Amino acid sequence: MLAATPSALGQTAGRVPQRISFEACSMTPQEADALLASRRHGAHRQDATVAAYRQAMIERQWILNGMPLIISRSGVLLDGVQRLLACCDAGVAFPTFVARDVDDDVLHTIDQHRRRSLADILGARGVPNAHALMALMIRLMRYEDGSLVHGLGPSPSWARTQRILGANPSLEQDVATSLQMAGSPLPEPVRTAIVHMGYRVDQAKTERLLQAVRYPEAFPLDDPGALLRLEIDRLREDPTTMPSQTKLFALAIKALNALLRDEKLRRIAWVESPGTGRPAEDFPQLDSYPGLIDPGPEASLAAAEGSPATSGHGAVLPGQCQVSLERIDQQQAGEYLAMNVTERGLIKTHMDGLARDMAAGRWMLNAQPICFSRSGRLINGQHRLMAVVAARGSIEVPVIRGLPEEAYATYDIQAKRPPPVEDPQGSFGDQALAAAMANLLWRQERRSPATRSKKATTAEIRQILLEFPRLLELRGFGRRMVAYGRASVMGYGAFVIEREDPAQAGIFLRALDTGADLPGGHPILTLRTQMQRLRRERASQEEQLAALLNGWQRYKAHAAACDGPHPAVTARIEAGDRARVRAVALPVLDRAVVAPRPAVDAPPDQPPSPILAPYLAQASAAAPYGTAADATAELLRRTRQQSMVAGFGRIALRGGDQGALMQEAARLAAEGVRTALAMVLQHDPATDTLVLRAGIGWRAGVVGHTRLPVGPSSPAGFAFATRTSIVCNDLAAERRFGLSTLLAEHGVRRQANVLIEGAGAPFGVLEVDHAADGAFSSGDISFLAALANILALGIERGREAAQRDRLMAERPLLLAEGRHRVRDGLQLVHTILTLEAHGVESLAARRVLDTTARRIMGVAAVYERLDHTDTPVDIGAYLAGVVEALRAGLDGRLPRRRIGLDVEPGVTVPPNRLQVLGLLLAELLSTALGRGGGDIRVRFARTPTGARLEVENEETGLEPLPDPEPSADVGMHLIATLLQEQGGVFTLTRDGPRTRFIAAFPLGAPPS
Repeated sequence: MLAATPSALGQTAGRVPQRISFEACSMTPQEADALLASRRHGAHRQDATVAAYRQAMIERQWILNGMPLIISRSGVLLDGVQRLLACCDAGVAFPTFVARDVDDDVLHTIDQHRRRSLADILGARGVPNAHALMALMIRLMRYEDGSLVHGLGPSPSWARTQRILGANPSLEQDVATSLQMAGSPLPEPVRTAIVHMGYRVDQAKTERLLQAVRYPEAFPLDDPGALLRLEIDRLREDPTTMPSQTKLFALAIKALNALLRDEKLRRIAWVESPGTGRPAEDFPQLDSYPGLIDPGPEASLAAAEGSPATSGHGAVLPGQCQVSLERIDQQQAGEYLAMNVTERGLIKTHMDGLARDMAAGRWMLNAQPICFSRSGRLINGQHRLMAVVAARGSIEVPVIRGLPEEAYATYDIQAKRPPPVEDPQGSFGDQALAAAMANLLWRQERRSPATRSKKATTAEIRQILLEFPRLLELRGFGRRMVAYGRASVMGYGAFVIEREDPAQAGIFLRALDTGADLPGGHPILTLRTQMQRLRRERASQEEQLAALLNGWQRYKAHAAACDGPHPAVTARIEAGDRARVRAVALPVLDRAVVAPRPAVDAPPDQPPSPILAPYLAQASAAAPYGTAADATAELLRRTRQQSMVAGFGRIALRGGDQGALMQEAARLAAEGVRTALAMVLQHDPATDTLVLRAGIGWRAGVVGHTRLPVGPSSPAGFAFATRTSIVCNDLAAERRFGLSTLLAEHGVRRQANVLIEGAGAPFGVLEVDHAADGAFSSGDISFLAALANILALGIERGREAAQRDRLMAERPLLLAEGRHRVRDGLQLVHTILTLEAHGVESLAARRVLDTTARRIMGVAAVYERLDHTDTPVDIGAYLAGVVEALRAGLDGRLPRRRIGLDVEPGVTVPPNRLQVLGLLLAELLSTALGRGGGDIRVRFARTPTGARLEVENEETGLEPLPDPEPSADVGMHLIATLLQEQGGVFTLTRDGPRTRFIAAFPLGAPPS
């Protein structure tokens, strides 16, 4: 085994002493088997991961990426189980690092990453449309493996994906071609697969099929493409048969086969699942499709054997790697991030969680390193480095340099490890539920408004479960009540209820669990019915929790009004419990407000439900729908439009790129009114024109370049000019507007335009166009207006967010500039006073000038340490900073004098008290410096009534100065005045050569 050089782990500049040991080795199957004997409890085999690792090892594609096997101080294998299992299965050695002497309790910090997909890796390499390309490859590989229908199986390995991508260069072009066909009823993943497969067989007929699907009115009724479109529309109009992408893929293949064979069909159909007496069909195969070119593992093996950087088993050896254990601060992290040439997208919630752990002191050295390639590129560790910058702190972490460039593709491809929570009383199952309950507590009770993430870190979850072990005990109740709500909601809700009133909680929860012996209309029965309904409707956690806690409040009011719980419930409670319940319930009776008894929710008498009945009646009464079937179809269509509006509202609330939001609005508008053409036009005040910013279905080069004048020359321009919606169901007969060449080119026969409002002037126009005869209904216009209104709100929200981000980005710079200028001004005043003191002959005047100069530097030190935040500040770090700043400013005037600091740990102070506390310390130090020549010691500690700040001056070797009256000494007067404003007191004591200046004050808000 190759040990890391001592110099790499020694204490040098920016480094910390060695605490863990790293060594590099070629791990053999025999050594792997021996290490697996010491694996941690609960480390189970993950078949898909082991299979992928095994294949890479056998094909000699295993890449040394710096991630070590982690062994604790007690000899437990904490991480690396899947790699060692793969080594044993493959029967070959693989290169790796091994980290030993790691703390045993760091397990919860390992592998807490967002899973990095193969598409992320392709995107980092600059491959265009990486996610669409990766989805196409996976679909085609599973199509050829026969696993599209009968289970997905494991994802294809990176080695196989890389081989196939290199051997099939047309895949990237096929994706780009498919993306140009936006607006097709076939979803992009299905359409892209058909483009690739069909172009390999017959490009002309494939393009004909796609055109017929998009424009069926231009083709014969029995054309396979038109029949495919008819089947797609039929499936989508029936909410009980919403087609999967697999079903649409099969239907498209059958349609293309019919076109290739010149077959005449009456319908395109494929039976995915057996039912109604019909057996399931095999997945169809495309005629003459040659399949993907796969050179096979032999090609990878040959390439590995021909590489000069391989060992006897084909694995890259770690001889060129350098390992060091470093302390990385904010500045060093910034320098390392500058080497992140191909930065993948930053997951802010993940970074925030790491930063919270670092700021709270929960960061643990777990041996997972920051990794650099041989060219110096940062290939792993971006989120940890960004968290260091955000937390404004430092961490200890291993750093490995000299790794292969190809290692970037191997990080974070294994799923994120779930929080390894532990029961203080022993081991237990159902860890996921315990973690979910702890996460819900964190989100409801501890998450700050500024935190973006909705998930606590593993360290936070672990801390909560150790703090509240009752959560672990309530997981059984949560599982029992799963029919009434999510197990995490029911378990955490029970915890909250018990915490509020342990006496009544037992009665309430038992009755909620069983529902037995309760009269009709009882609040618990009503709550059970309500919770079951919310469960069926898949309500959010917040909605379920609110219903549960509201039901608890109604129950308490009901119990108080009835002089205690219902007799049938209390009959099952032991006598001791009954007396305790009475003692709690009776005092509540005097102050209880009796609410009306809620009625039990009743199921509908007959279909349709009461919610849908008014809409169905309205649709049945509409003139175009003479039959109940027509009315039902129209109702389903309107329901689908409402669902689209709701979904678009959620997207707009999340914020993000405005271009993507406009593109989504255009897509939904086209899909909602069943057309292939839609656009979003934005008003350009500089030219008074409408610019086509987003669109779907238009030829290349239109979006971003087309402009329409405002006014009657076009329906969109007229709609913007008049601030009204314009509907033209027959453009050929329209005399109010002209028909643009763009609309004529796409065969547009009718269109509708609705205004997109803005905070001041309107933003633009949302337009839909149709190439077939027909009419847009009033419901369609309402649907488009709803989309336009949400789009306007989303755009305005995005503008406000951009403005807020800009101001927040500038705020630290402005604050730093202000501090710098104030500091320079105070430094100038201090210098002037010091120079004046040297030129004064009077000893008394010189002493006054010296004291004033020290006081000025004290103010500068306090101001420099001000933090404009609402977060309580650790008083130890703050006082140390003030002392250090004051010492630095008076370095030339403190010959041989030392200032010591003793602060009780763990004390935090609200930010609004820091300035006064800093000024108080500065004034005490200034007074002490002027009253002797010995060392000074500063002490801070909590007291029963607040806090105590003490400055002790050792007047060694000097004649003690007389104690002046507080009213005659400026420093004393300032200290007394500051303390009086804060509700504190000041005392001065003498003990031989020692003088103590003591300030006692409350830590809460100052008196008004």
